[in-house]
Amino acid sequence: MAGNVWEWTSDDFNPYPGNDKFSHEGFNKGYKVLKGGAYDEDPAEQHAANRAGYQPDNKDNDIGFRCAKDK
Repeated sequence: MAGNVWEWTSDDFNPYPGNDKFSHEGFNKGYKVLKGGAYDEDPAEQHAANRAGYQPDNKDNDIGFRCAKDK
């Protein structure tokens, strides 16, 4: 899940519902969520709960996506 490439999600980069204690300059700016962490990150930062917000058209060699299918 983590340590290969960052994974694009369909989620908007906004605070979690009910979270009024943590603010981020990227919230509510149209960014999408990247989860996990990549091979070029500090190993302590490579975990499934790690998330970051980026412009949806951002591309890099350490960003990918996961294919999923409903049953």
